[in-house]
Amino acid sequence: MKRLSYQAIDTALFIRGFIAIIMQILLIREFLIIFNGNELTLGIILTNWLILEAIGSGVIGRLADKIKELGLSYILLQVILGLSLPISIWILRLTRQIFHITTGEVISVVPMFVACIFVLTPIAVIDGAQFSFGCKLYSSIKEARASSIGKVYILEALGMLAGGLIFTYLFLKFLNSFQIAFLLSMLCIISAAFLEFSLNPGIKKNLLLKTALLAILVLNISIQISGKVGVLEKQSISRQWNKENVVAYKNSIYGNITVIKKERQFTFFSNGSPTVTTPVPDIASIEDFTHFPMLMHPSPKKILIISSAVGGMLTEILKYPAQKIDYVELDPLIIELVNKFPTALTFKELMDNRVHIKFQDGRSFVKNSEDTYDVIFVNLGMPSSLQLNRFYTLEFLKEANKILNKKGIIVLKCWGSLVYLGNPQKNINASILKTLQKSFKNVNVIPGETNIYIASQELALDNIRAQDIKNWKKLYNIKTRLLNDAYIDFRLDPYWKQWFLGSLAGADRNVLNRDFTPRGLFWNLNLLYNLISPKTKYFFNAANKINFLALFIIIAIFNIIFLIFKKTKKLKRLPIAFIIGITGFSGITFQLVIILGFQIVFGFLYYWIGVLTAGFMLGLALGAQLINSNLEKIKQELRLFLQLETALLLFAVALPIILSLYNLGINQLLLRWIFFFLSVLSGFLTGTEFPLANKIYWKDKDFIGQTAGAIYAADLIGSCIGCLLVPIAFIPVIGILKTCLLVALLKLSSLFVIKNFS
Repeated sequence: MKRLSYQAIDTALFIRGFIAIIMQILLIREFLIIFNGNELTLGIILTNWLILEAIGSGVIGRLADKIKELGLSYILLQVILGLSLPISIWILRLTRQIFHITTGEVISVVPMFVACIFVLTPIAVIDGAQFSFGCKLYSSIKEARASSIGKVYILEALGMLAGGLIFTYLFLKFLNSFQIAFLLSMLCIISAAFLEFSLNPGIKKNLLLKTALLAILVLNISIQISGKVGVLEKQSISRQWNKENVVAYKNSIYGNITVIKKERQFTFFSNGSPTVTTPVPDIASIEDFTHFPMLMHPSPKKILIISSAVGGMLTEILKYPAQKIDYVELDPLIIELVNKFPTALTFKELMDNRVHIKFQDGRSFVKNSEDTYDVIFVNLGMPSSLQLNRFYTLEFLKEANKILNKKGIIVLKCWGSLVYLGNPQKNINASILKTLQKSFKNVNVIPGETNIYIASQELALDNIRAQDIKNWKKLYNIKTRLLNDAYIDFRLDPYWKQWFLGSLAGADRNVLNRDFTPRGLFWNLNLLYNLISPKTKYFFNAANKINFLALFIIIAIFNIIFLIFKKTKKLKRLPIAFIIGITGFSGITFQLVIILGFQIVFGFLYYWIGVLTAGFMLGLALGAQLINSNLEKIKQELRLFLQLETALLLFAVALPIILSLYNLGINQLLLRWIFFFLSVLSGFLTGTEFPLANKIYWKDKDFIGQTAGAIYAADLIGSCIGCLLVPIAFIPVIGILKTCLLVALLKLSSLFVIKNFS
């Protein structure tokens, strides 16, 4: 029977990690659809999640040392978590209705925080508390001491590893959100029932609890079998989209595509943002973006369009005597749904034999293309995420330059105005302009509500006048609705360009957009959230002032304060929780840097990013297991801790150097496995410290629940700070190299602290 109890607690802890990672990914995907996701929204979501987890483990987890009925407490936490999962999905999809936010509108920061706290609290707090209660329960059942915390950590990491892989390769392909939530809920109840029956064998003991668990399990299964899960999914989607006529709602490995029909008009949303409208598109913006560049090129025969060409843009380009149009679209689901809801406009576009659709990441296509083009259209949204920013960097523009013909041109667009440019608008436009000027000899801009940037290496764009455009338009016999002669004269009036360039005079000087220093992302987020949440300007203004020297001085001041406290004997023991917090920050920073670097080199390869995350969790489990299995043999804990800190410092210095190897022409397959190895190694180094830190902390705190909760909470808080600051402040402002050096400095500071205690 004791063996059964061992299996039950191991299973419960493994399932906890399995459920936690799947629910986290699932809720993040749902949040990103509603919040029109980018790095800021992702940072807010993860920050709330980790803070709430820390509250659960560090505050509620302290009760684990005081409660006698540990098994019952853990089982009740499992049941509450299981019941909360489907409810959280339902509440989340009501967010737009609750805050009266219209379809397609970007949600401001305050409603984001409120929605995150409201939706995540029951799940994240309980999940965090389960770690502390699980450690205490594991210790009481298996009669282990300090090593029990490490073993719980390992089981959780293994569960997360399995959950991440299964979600990516199985659940995501075949199940909707409610099906996943009810399945996880059922798994929670089964785990709770298994634990109850193993801890308290026999039907009569805790009969009421056993009956309740079986009843909840039967109810869950009956809901799934009866098809009511599908009804909940359909009703919640309707409410999520403000009761619009949703005719399609599908998830792919790249995101969510929703199709809304209003009378005869179809609007296709990608992750909550409108991308295609048929059969009557936004003809004004399409004609602007398409015809000015096409009419500037002397003979546009071969065209490349990156993203969102179907539904109007292809129609306009097909008016020219183009020989070949390559249309690169990342997600095949978009074209699949466009074909499912055909219109005369889209049917004609996709049936033209000059149009060749390539389902591939646009950056990867450009980098590996053996073909060359006369015109390249970068028809993406603004650089509001790291994924999009990759198409506005110096490195991408140089790659695009290589596949342009002799007088080829590249076309981009950006936020604009013909009235006034505020500081955020100045900075994002200055970023695109300066980055283009570093890549091409000739750069022109057509100011408007949307600024159109046209660049070429050899075509003298400044010599092209409005009359030239009108002459080419007549020669090609191009019929347009809004682009008439008067409009062309207005848009190409030299006054507007002079006014625009003059308006950029006050822009920030540090605007060059690079792969490893994505300033375009920073300035675009600054602009976007200044419009909908004006008070965020204080955060962005402060972030823009971040510099490496200031961070170095702050770290040095902390060390001086520590030394003063140490000498006055006010600090009596090693601040191990603080050091683990730095390790949590370091671990999440390493993983963000590795994933971003992989995207830059290979494009948005979803499965490999899933593999990288799994690699990190694998490393975490291996590192924790290595130390935990030898925990009782380790006598000089501080010496070993010092060595592990040194290893993390060296890794932080080496990581950006290794990432830069992609410029040396290394075999692509080998390079992918280098990234995977880096992910495993970062997880391994991070994982080794957790069990050891618990043993060191244990000497002064004889309460396992409090020890586990404190160290786990510190780890989560460090990760939380990393999630919020690294992708939207440190990397965009000081770059990947200096961000990694910042981690190295923090670890150097930790070495200084440990050395003074040892």
